[in-house]
Amino acid sequence: MSNVYRHKETGNLYNRHELLTFSMNNNGPSFDPDRITTEIQDLLNVEYVYDEPFNRQLQIYEFIYDVEIVQEDGKWIRRKVTAFADDEGKARMDELAATEGRAIRDRKLQETDWTQLSDAPSGSAAKYNTYRQQLRDITTASGWPHTHTWPTKPE
Repeated sequence: MSNVYRHKETGNLYNRHELLTFSMNNNGPSFDPDRITTEIQDLLNVEYVYDEPFNRQLQIYEFIYDVEIVQEDGKWIRRKVTAFADDEGKARMDELAATEGRAIRDRKLQETDWTQLSDAPSGSAAKYNTYRQQLRDITTASGWPHTHTWPTKPE
């Protein structure tokens, strides 16, 4: 829920707390900002801005960079606007994804370090060796760092 209101005359946008301040500064009614009724909206000459659902997965190198307010079927809608990164942005996104991926890999390796200790249960090292090698090799896997598949941890 957006909790954004648009003034019908000026087009100014207000969140619910800004709307209360606007009301007080213009000798309007006092109200609970968590309960803005249609009566309050009418008195302040504002209308609710609905959030358009964003129900899709962003593609690699795509990001939400802005929000636009549009009117559709008599309602005001807040819509997310996406864009694709330029070459410099792609390089930065790749590096961030790789850094995050390496941190996840390191954590997964650390979680299984116990299997390599001399007092680990018999067969633990052999059982985990392939998994641990796959983790070490993940940075050369197809799709790294965005669409790779993590190896399955032995049980």
